Parts: sequence; C-alpha cells; structure tokens
Amino acid sequence: MRPLISIIIPMYNVEKFIEDCLNSLICQNIEKEIIVIDDGSTDHSKQLVENYTKQYSYIQLLSQSNQGQGTARNIGLNLAQGEYIFFCDSDDKIKADTLLELYLFCKSNDLDILRTGWETFSESGDVKTNLPPSRLDIFDRLLTAREYFEKTIRAWYNVGPWNGIYKREFLIENNIFFPEKIQFEDNTFSLKLYLSQPLARTAFKNISFYRVRLREGSTTSERVKPKKIIDQLDNIKLMNEFISKMVLDDLKGIAKIAVSSLVFTMTAYYYRLEKKAREEIYKIIPKDVLKEAIKYPQSCFQKYKLILFVYFKPILDLYEKIKGK
Repeated sequence: MRPLISIIIPMYNVEKFIEDCLNSLICQNIEKEIIVIDDGSTDHSKQLVENYTKQYSYIQLLSQSNQGQGTARNIGLNLAQGEYIFFCDSDDKIKADTLLELYLFCKSNDLDILRTGWETFSESGDVKTNLPPSRLDIFDRLLTAREYFEKTIRAWYNVGPWNGIYKREFLIENNIFFPEKIQFEDNTFSLKLYLSQPLARTAFKNISFYRVRLREGSTTSERVKPKKIIDQLDNIKLMNEFISKMVLDDLKGIAKIAVSSLVFTMTAYYYRLEKKAREEIYKIIPKDVLKEAIKYPQSCFQKYKLILFVYFKPILDLYEKIKGK
C-alpha cells in the first residue's frame, strides 16, 4: 500500500535526540514511510536508527558522506512514495496525532502546499508558540501560493521547510528541490516553493504541530566561519537567477524582498566573523547585491541598517563593536 505521507529526515550527529524524534513520528496514526538520510554522522546516531529499522518496516536508513541537509533531503524526496512530503529535522519532534489531521485537511482542499505554526522548546521547559498575526487573514482558508507569499513576505515570512506538508507530485513536477552542499538552502527552496507555480493551491492551518528544539549552549554571539557568508552569497545568486528566469514580471519586485531578507541576515553573520575574516569577506560581497537589497527591504529597520552597511559602514562597525562588549 502506498504511504499517505513520506517523512524525510536528514541526520547528522544527533545521538541525544534522534530517538525522541523518531518516537514522535512512529506514534502518528497515518500510513507513512520514514526515510532517514545519515549525512556522515560520527557519533552513534546511525546505530540507533538501525535498531528502529529492525522493528519498523516503514523506516529506511540511507547513508552518505557529509554533504549537507540539501543533498540529504533531495535524496529522500527522490525516493519518497508518499502522496505528501513532510521534512523533519532530526533533533526536533511533532505532537501526537497531527499528521493525519494535516493530511485530511490537504485532501479536503486538494492542496499543493500546507503551512502551519510551530513551537520552540528548551530543555528547561520553556515553550513558545509561533503563529502569524491575525491581521494577515490567512488562517484556514484557501489561497494561491502567490497570495500567501504576498501576504506573509513582510510580516511573517519563514523559510523552514518543516512547518507544513507538500504534495510530492507538485514538488517533483515543478523541480522544487534544495540547493546542495551549501547551508541556508531553505531560502532558495522556499522562494521556488511559492513562485514556481503561483496558482498552486495553498493554505495556512492554525495549528502548531511541529516542535523545534532549542539546544542549550547555542548563541547568536558565537563566532562563525567565512563559509557561512559564502553559502549565503551562493543562495542569493541562485535566488536572483530563479527570479530572473522563472518568476512572472509582475512578481519580480516582491520576490526580491525574500532576497533582501537573506542579505540582511548575511550582514548579521558578517559581524560574527573574526575581524581579519571580515576584511576579506567584505571584498567579495557584490555591492550591487547590497544596493538592490536596500531597494527591496523587508522592513524599514532592515533598509536603514543596510544603508549603514553600504554607505556608512564605519558607524555600523562601531555600533556592532559596542553592542558586542
């Protein structure tokens, strides 16, 4: 029997969390398959999943050398047999008996794309629910992908692929895959998801079924490596190429807001580089990309900060230095 939903899990060194993730999926009351792609783990993650494959015939485990989440998810998508696709991160989990509810909602509305809210939770027990503002008027109603994108891009645009499910046929037919071997691949995927086929049947369901684990010890102030900036630049290039070749002319401007959002994120990561790395990276950031991001800002705050970054950088450098102390 064909599974109703395929659950795709990229996995890398999550021996502390993978069992919690799988247990939350196994208990879902829906015909499913679970495809775990081990992305070169060096801990005991793979062995733990192997134990599950012996108990549950619908769980597959594949292995690859470390190539990143994008490659892993694409492998899973090409292997999947389910009518709908759910991308789950290996350190997260979902609430009981929710996948069937999502699937039935999709079927009753013949959806290509279903989006939802989500929760974040910490080991200390803190929980936060993430839902769009009610003024967006997107709750539990049928929209086109274009309408959903236009309503959310400035006020509640998120690129995580995990808070929702997608018709597999829709993804395959429109060549909606992830960039491979680079991080921040969700940005390119999301833009393609909404604008490859602007009339795709889309909805937002008022449920926060997905639970994002906030790992202890993570911090936005930690130093990052230059590759993160390079990967963001690669995604920016891919997004601009997609907009140029595939997006309708009357949507190009609003599509650029998604690019501008990633450019803004890149500037935040820039200030987490070591000082010497910053000097080298700044030389390779295309100035036309920065100027275009100013033209299509997601918010006034982002616009003004990008203006500082481009035209008054010493002032922003000083501000970031003081803020970091």
